[in-house]
Amino acid sequence: MKASSWSSRFRRSSGQQGVIGRKTRPRPALGDLVLLAVFALLLRANLPHVRSGDWGMRLLMLQQLWVIGVALVRRRPVAAVPWDGPEALLAWCGTLAPLLIRPAAPAPFPWAGAGAGLQLLGQALMLAATVALGRSFGIIAARRVVRTGGPYRTVRHPIYAAELLACGGWVCGHPSCWNGALLLVWAGVQLARIRAEERVLIADWRYRTYVARVRYRLIPWVW
Repeated sequence: MKASSWSSRFRRSSGQQGVIGRKTRPRPALGDLVLLAVFALLLRANLPHVRSGDWGMRLLMLQQLWVIGVALVRRRPVAAVPWDGPEALLAWCGTLAPLLIRPAAPAPFPWAGAGAGLQLLGQALMLAATVALGRSFGIIAARRVVRTGGPYRTVRHPIYAAELLACGGWVCGHPSCWNGALLLVWAGVQLARIRAEERVLIADWRYRTYVARVRYRLIPWVW
């Protein structure tokens, strides 16, 4: 397959298009299919734990399915980063990394209860943030409609904050060396992803106005 063909498919997956202004229904592209395939493989690996009644794993799988489902119906952006650039690489790593969390034995009380509470809180915040963002949601950084309602009145990246909270709750309630190390690496990726995204978004004067109004990126009064 020619390189230009691969490039065009991935540009469609990140929201880039050749004709700006046409309202078209989003169609699954190569990047979307890869994301769905990876999710299906990891869901199959965790299926015994999902079937056994592990509600934490069920919620974790539903969380990532929600993210992928919203990404598939995203709005076409005005401008986006190249699919093979560092911003896109960080975006894909940040999206797929939570799917590498592995099942582990539940922690003793009160850690299991605290972890479940954090996970539920994070997933509730994620639902609220994705509803507020609507079809401006996207995996790779792009200039879409700037949303400022709901959780976006408090921090500029509430979905990432909610994901970290939910996955941190899972690791708290199901500790293991693998899950702990993965959480730390993934948190670092997400911080780098936020900085990379904002370098793209800041070109939009509406986002600059939003940044001046909402100071914090991820955690209120911290960062």
